[in-house]
Amino acid sequence: MRRPLLLPLLIAATACSDGGECDPLALDDDDSNYSDPFQGYQDISLSPAVIDLDDVPFGGSETVQVTLSNDGDQDLVIESFGMDDWSDANWNVVPSTVPDLLEPGDSAEIDLVFVNDQAQPSIAAFDVYSDDPDEERASVGLIGRPDDNRPDARLTPVVLDFGFVFSGEELSVPLTLSNLGTSTLEITAAELVQTGEAFVLEPSTLNLAGTSVESGEDATINVTFTPTNVQLASAPLTLWTSDPQRPTISAQLRGNGDGAEGCTPPTVTLTSSTAPFAIEVGTGASLVIEGTVTDTEQPASLLLIELYRDGALIEDVPAPGGNFSFDIDIDDYEVEDVFEEFPRGLATFEVRVSDACQLSASVNLVGIVDESAALDPTDNDGDGWGTGDGDCNDDDDSVFPGRLEDADTVDNDCDGTADEGTTASDDDGDTFSEDDGDCDDGDDSRHPDAEEGPNHLDDDCDGDVDEGTSFSDDDGDGLSDIAGDCNDEDPLVFAGAIEWCDGLDNNCGAGADEDCAEEVRAPQIIGDVVTDKYKIPLATRVDASVRVLSDDPALTYAWVTDKGSFLGETDGPTVEWQAPSNTPDNEALIDTFANLQVTVTDSRGRIVNGFGVLLFDEGAGPVTSAVGGQVCGCALADAGRPGVLALAVLLISIRRRKIR
Repeated sequence: MRRPLLLPLLIAATACSDGGECDPLALDDDDSNYSDPFQGYQDISLSPAVIDLDDVPFGGSETVQVTLSNDGDQDLVIESFGMDDWSDANWNVVPSTVPDLLEPGDSAEIDLVFVNDQAQPSIAAFDVYSDDPDEERASVGLIGRPDDNRPDARLTPVVLDFGFVFSGEELSVPLTLSNLGTSTLEITAAELVQTGEAFVLEPSTLNLAGTSVESGEDATINVTFTPTNVQLASAPLTLWTSDPQRPTISAQLRGNGDGAEGCTPPTVTLTSSTAPFAIEVGTGASLVIEGTVTDTEQPASLLLIELYRDGALIEDVPAPGGNFSFDIDIDDYEVEDVFEEFPRGLATFEVRVSDACQLSASVNLVGIVDESAALDPTDNDGDGWGTGDGDCNDDDDSVFPGRLEDADTVDNDCDGTADEGTTASDDDGDTFSEDDGDCDDGDDSRHPDAEEGPNHLDDDCDGDVDEGTSFSDDDGDGLSDIAGDCNDEDPLVFAGAIEWCDGLDNNCGAGADEDCAEEVRAPQIIGDVVTDKYKIPLATRVDASVRVLSDDPALTYAWVTDKGSFLGETDGPTVEWQAPSNTPDNEALIDTFANLQVTVTDSRGRIVNGFGVLLFDEGAGPVTSAVGGQVCGCALADAGRPGVLALAVLLISIRRRKIR
């Protein structure tokens, strides 16, 4: 026969009619007069009471066994089993190990599996429901404690920018794979997505799979960039790891993009005469200008060398080996759609060298090409320009029309404006010059007061690229916004993080605190309140206890009952309960239930309730004689009717769970 949990509790409201005290002579002080009414029946036993696993490796699993026994004299039927509904999902039972029936004296080993996939202890209870007449549910408490040994992966930098590397050249730069954790980090797979083969990894993506990085160590991934042109190249590198919180980490490989680092301007030096020249037309004379060019990043043979006259292009030549030469036949000069003949008159010539970074360097020459070419004799400073030709300062050979400006507050090119195009001028109108810290005076969106944007550029000219944007890992947790970090200012928040119960969306998932983990777990009760008797005669004494899973050392216990009374203290996990005395007035209690409730509260005020029931039965054993005439124990009635009703509602709402 199954004992019910739908309990008639309202009797407790009228249990004490005279308010008198119980006569201790009417009580059974020991078990000498108690005989077990269930002798000869089936009797379930599940042991041990609690299994506590320590130091389970993160990401690993462990199987433990509990022993299910039938200590009775009849067959024990297993009706249902499973994990209690408050249990953590990483504890599970192997159903095939649970028998349907146990014969008298038989036992079975049940397998329970713990998978360590969270950073704090996991708790659970395994319940077995049977046809044992006095213990419907048997339970085992389970604790899985992970060790602190797990890998912690980082891949830096998250953007690897090669700057400018020119066609036919190559540049190798390392990526660093770090393990900040306490156990070995394994790379299980790697993928580099690109068009062509501009980026080459060493070791290759194939060989990266299987790479191990010990605790506190770094591994180097060498990346070589060999472009086939000077256009932007970009490729994401993704690594799959054994880090349970960062199963994937990534870096963006980039080269030849706007604002890339490592780009410096070229240099140009004239090896021919730099003095002002005069060439007369019709004499077969040529304009010869020779020099050398260099560039730190680009081969000289790929540099562009051009000759301009007053801003108009005359000719461009290559510079094999870094040497260039303009040799222009003045009388037979012809460039379609530019000039019909070589331009006549006095002019400033500019030799300009440019690289693929769109940076350049220039030098000036002054000369006159005419039918009767002759320099102005009134040129006092020897720069080739006289006052009549437009020299605005004929006493300074660094000042003449068309000259390149210097950052010297002087109008060197006699155009009415000083220092334009130099480090001292604000050429883009953003109120900052290069001397003021403007790192790109041709772009008014880049200056020291600019807001940094996710564009691989140093917008605010502080030397850092994309800091504070979706491209950077600002909090050092290994992920940028674009790689799955929804709060790059908090290292505890990123895709794959532990979802703590702290009001934050730690794992960047469905929202704050979904299926979250408490830093300190709320207490949980294993099974029901356990009593050493179930069917009892009046005046019987019963030992009751509750088993609690909690790491909180400051738990408090509060026991209440609707019939009988507690003997001694009621502020611990075990109590003694005394049934009402065996008197004619209490015979009406036979075949009714006494209910026990314990409320367990932790130091944070979180509570959990446990329940137990006892059945008054005159056939449970010989009754003892009694004196006095009242029901003993009025804990709930003395507390007032509202307390009784509250307990009644709470207990009546509970039903047996059947886990099939």
